[in-house]
Amino acid sequence: MNQDLRVASVRLSAHAHPTEVVDKARQALANLIPAGPALLGKAIETTIVDGDYGNKIHILGLLLKSASQVDAFLQTLKERLPDEHKQLIRQHFDSFFNPDNKTLFLRFHKQLAFQGQLRLSQYDDIVHASIKFTSYTGKATDGDERTNILKFLLEQGIIA
Repeated sequence: MNQDLRVASVRLSAHAHPTEVVDKARQALANLIPAGPALLGKAIETTIVDGDYGNKIHILGLLLKSASQVDAFLQTLKERLPDEHKQLIRQHFDSFFNPDNKTLFLRFHKQLAFQGQLRLSQYDDIVHASIKFTSYTGKATDGDERTNILKFLLEQGIIA
């Protein structure tokens, strides 16, 4: 069944608060996939919202839909995420994965992402990653789907 499973899209997002440099938050997103900065600069969408006391918050978003972009992101996870973090994802998979929409939610330390490092984080200063899976089996139960996704992530070297 696993051959019918793929990553359909990856959504990355980060916030830049008034005390932060927006370009650094944008670079943290860009560092998650190997591509030319000019290409990513155009692909990263920015929404500006009002925070407390009228302070502007920049919400940066990037949607990866093409197979090459998704593969580049998965390769980044494989290469830059330390084994102990890969093990954490596997051990606590059910807290990262939403079976209803087949999405794996990861949170990365934003400052370290800016520096080109990839580390899971539970703090507020993060880059969100939503990895959406698509399956064409039609036969899998929820339990089988979960098993298929775990097997896929293991085969890809994203979990250990």
